[in-house]
Amino acid sequence: MSDRFVIIAYLATIGVGACGGGTTEPSEPPAPVAGTGGETTGSPWASLDRDGKRRYMADVVVPRMSEVLREHRPGHEDLECADCHGANFQEVDFRMPNGIYPLSVAALQSGQWESEEDAAWARFMAERFKPEMARLLGMPEWTPDNPSGFGCFHCHGQAP
Repeated sequence: MSDRFVIIAYLATIGVGACGGGTTEPSEPPAPVAGTGGETTGSPWASLDRDGKRRYMADVVVPRMSEVLREHRPGHEDLECADCHGANFQEVDFRMPNGIYPLSVAALQSGQWESEEDAAWARFMAERFKPEMARLLGMPEWTPDNPSGFGCFHCHGQAP
C-alpha cells in the first residue's frame, strides 16, 4: 500500500466543517461528548456556529481522532487541518471531500483490496475511525439502509 493511501485515507474522515489550528485560545471550550462509541447523542456540532465548530474540532475532534488513529498506528503525531481537509483547506473553506485519496466503490462493496495492509486500513476505518467521527459529529453512520449517514464519501472522493 502506498504512503499516499496511508496518510490520506485514514486522516480523511476528520473532514466535515471547520478545523482547529488557529492560535486563538477558545473563550469557552465546547461541552465534552459523552459515550464510548456508536451513539449520536451528546454532540453539540449541529448547533455550533463557525467559530464554535473551529473550537470543537481543535479541542475535541482532533485530539480524540488522533488518539483513535494511534490505535492503528502507534506513535503517530497529532492530526492537523491539512491532513484531512487538504493542503489548500483555507482556500476551499474546509470543503470536503477535497482531494483526499479516492476510494473504489467496487472495493468497498466487495472487500477486495490490493493488499492485506489496505484491507487492514479499511477495517480500521470502518470499525473504529468512521464510527467515532460520526459520533463526534452527532451523525448516524452510513449503512445501506441509511445512505445519508456519515460514511467514507463524506471525506473521500470516489475512484472511477
